[in-house]
Amino acid sequence: MQALRDFEVANARVVDLTRRLLEANEQIRQLEAKIESLKYRSLFFVRPLEVIKRSPLGPILKRIRNRLRALRS
Repeated sequence: MQALRDFEVANARVVDLTRRLLEANEQIRQLEAKIESLKYRSLFFVRPLEVIKRSPLGPILKRIRNRLRALRS
């Protein structure tokens, strides 16, 4: 009988720890996503041109800049 109670207590602890671990992992994932978002936003406010360069518009901007330089030469 005691072994069954001990098993039930241990099992309940494992279930609780697993639930808390999953919740902690979800919170970590959300915080990492928020950090990435804040990095992007801070980069935008500090260096808007860097954001454009890293975006899909970056290569287009580079080609335009190169053509303008070629025209000036």
